[in-house]
Formats: sequence, structure tokens, C-alpha cells
Amino acid sequence: MSKVEFLKGLLIALESSEGKNAYRRMIEKIEKEILRCKV
Repeated sequence: MSKVEFLKGLLIALESSEGKNAYRRMIEKIEKEILRCKV
């Protein structure tokens, strides 16, 4: 849970960046990998 919360916080910090879409896609992929590890 802490890793997912960290990534979400990172996403919020990056949303002000110009390439927020690229960062969002990357973080979504990382979150999916974390969910796979849990299952």
C-alpha cells in the first residue's frame, strides 16, 4: 500500500509538468505491476 500511495503522490507532483500524460501512463503501468505481485 505504501508504494502505491507514494506513486500516487508522485503523480500529483508531476501533474504540473508538461509531460504529465507520459508520467501518468508510466505510473499506471507500475501500479498494475504492483497489483500483479499482490495477486
